[in-house]
Amino acid sequence: MKITFFSNFLNHHQLPLCHAFCAMPQVEFTFVATQAFNSGVVSAGYTDMNTAYDFCLPAYLNEENAHRAQSLAQESDFVIIGSAPMSIVKRRIAQNKPVLRYSERLFKPLEMNPDTLKTKLYLWLHYTRFKNKRVYYLCASAYLAGELKGLGISEKKMFRWGYFPQVITDQKTLNCIKKNPAPQLLWAGRMINWKHAELAIEAAAQLKAEGYTFLLIMIGDGVCKNELAALAAQKGVQDCVAFTGALQAADVTAKMQQADVFIATSDYNEGWGAVVNESMASGCAVVASHAMGSVPYLIQHGQNGLVFESGNLPQLTYRLRQLLEDKALCAALGKSAQQTIKEQWNAHTAAQNLVQLLQNNMQPTVQSGPAAYAPAIAQEDMAAFTILPAQETENDE
Repeated sequence: MKITFFSNFLNHHQLPLCHAFCAMPQVEFTFVATQAFNSGVVSAGYTDMNTAYDFCLPAYLNEENAHRAQSLAQESDFVIIGSAPMSIVKRRIAQNKPVLRYSERLFKPLEMNPDTLKTKLYLWLHYTRFKNKRVYYLCASAYLAGELKGLGISEKKMFRWGYFPQVITDQKTLNCIKKNPAPQLLWAGRMINWKHAELAIEAAAQLKAEGYTFLLIMIGDGVCKNELAALAAQKGVQDCVAFTGALQAADVTAKMQQADVFIATSDYNEGWGAVVNESMASGCAVVASHAMGSVPYLIQHGQNGLVFESGNLPQLTYRLRQLLEDKALCAALGKSAQQTIKEQWNAHTAAQNLVQLLQNNMQPTVQSGPAAYAPAIAQEDMAAFTILPAQETENDE
C-alpha cells in the first residue's frame, strides 16, 4: 500500500506518525514537504526536518523532486493532505481517487466568520463541492465533524484523528510516583491571549486565599508574559507561582513528569492542543478547557481527567480544589491518563488503525480512538463527553 502525506513542512508533531507508517512492512510511505522550512517558527519548537529523513521529499528543492511529488499525488493508493494547496490533489479528486484531508476545525473565532460571503465562497471551493467525491476527513479537532456536517458532508466520511507527539510510555515511567512536598500544578504554552494563562493565576489566588498549599509552575514566553507576572504580583501569589520562561521540549516533558496536575486553559482558537497528550502521557491529572480540540477525544471527565467550561474561572477553581483535597483521585486520574495514551492515542496505534481503515474500504475497525467515526459535536454541547453541573459554579461563587 502506497501512502503519501502532503503538508507544508515536516515538524515534531508529525514525525512520530511518519515513523509509525515507515515501520509497517505493508506500507510504502512518503512525506512530501511543499514549502521550505519557515525559520520564523523556531521559537515555537520547530526545527528544519525536511532533509533529515529518507521518507521526506522536499518538493520545492528542484524540478525532479517536484515531478516525483506530482507522480505520487496520482499514483499513491491513498493521499493525505494537510497544510498544503488543494491544487495538488485536484486531478486526483476529479478522477474519484481517495483523498484524506487532515484538518483542525474550520471556524476558529480569530480566523473565520462563517457568515461572510468570502467565507461561504471559500467553503464551497474547498469543501462543499467535493461532498460527493471520495474526499474523507481526518478530524484533528473534535469540533470539525460538526462543522463539516453543517456543510452537508456525510458523517461516514469523518474520522477521529489528531496530533501524536512523541511521548514516553515505558513501564518505568507509567509506574513512577510523583513525590512533591506540596502538590505541583503546571501550565505550559505560548503566553498569548487565547491561551488564557491568566485563569491559572486567578485560580491559584483563590486557592491560596482558601488556605491550600501548592506550587504553580508557568512555562512559556510570549506577548502576555509581563501582564501575567504583573497579575501574579497584584494577586500576591509570587510565593506559590513560579515563571520559568521558555524551555526546551525535553525540559518541559521533565516538568510534566514531576507535576501532579496540568492545567490547559485555551479557548476555541486551540485547534488541538498537544500539551494535553503530553501531560497525560506524563501521568498528570489534567484539568482542561472543553473548547480545546483534543479534549473531547482524549479526556473522559472523571475517568482520566477533568474538564471545565472554557473561561469559567469558578469551575476551574472547583476542579483544582477537588484534586488538592483528594490525592487518591489525583493519582488515579494521572494513571488512567497515561493508559489512555499508551493504549490508544499514540502514533503507533493511530497508524495501525488508519491502515486498517484504508484496507477496509473506509469502514472503521475500531469504535473509539484514532480512525473511529468522528461524532458531530457542537461547541456549545459537551454533554456526551463531560459533566458540567451548574451547581458546581453556583457553589463556588
